[in-house]
Amino acid sequence: MYDVIDAPATSNADDYQELMAPWAYNGAAVTLFLIGFFGFFLNVFVIALMYKDIQLWTPLNIILFNLVCSDFSVSIIGNPLTLTSAISHRWLYGRSICVAYGFFMSLLGIASITTLTVLSYERFCLISRPFSAQNRSKREACLAVLFIWSYSFALTSPPLFGWGAYVNEAANIRRLPTRVLIFVGAMSPR
Repeated sequence: MYDVIDAPATSNADDYQELMAPWAYNGAAVTLFLIGFFGFFLNVFVIALMYKDIQLWTPLNIILFNLVCSDFSVSIIGNPLTLTSAISHRWLYGRSICVAYGFFMSLLGIASITTLTVLSYERFCLISRPFSAQNRSKREACLAVLFIWSYSFALTSPPLFGWGAYVNEAANIRRLPTRVLIFVGAMSPR
């Protein structure tokens, strides 16, 4: 593993090692481009649609809008960095961008997964208790969104405070946190 502490402040073409075949980097670049392209434009479409029509702001759609914003942020913040790194076959950015990228991608990823969990729970309530579940308010939906982001921050912030680190993943094109799973495991019931 390539630790962020050992990462050079500036990348030089001579101080990296290709960890995958060139076709794999190119395949990753094409895939990342398609994900970024569709992730950007389809999420912009949903944001514009919800901005135009106030009637779409139901409690369930507020939570869904949180998912759209999280995924849109990934396509703006993370995808360009990973795409350019895949094209170059290595992480191009220094330590500070590494830490910021690792934090934001982890934060946005956990927020998306948690939002999907909340949406699944809401759907479960609608199916199993159809009459009582319809009484959800916009305030409760906003509190759910606040919980989602607080939970996501609690899970992804430990490396910022020295518990774990952000390191290159196996292909050396993006940064991931270490020891976050230990944190999740410590909080889950046994």
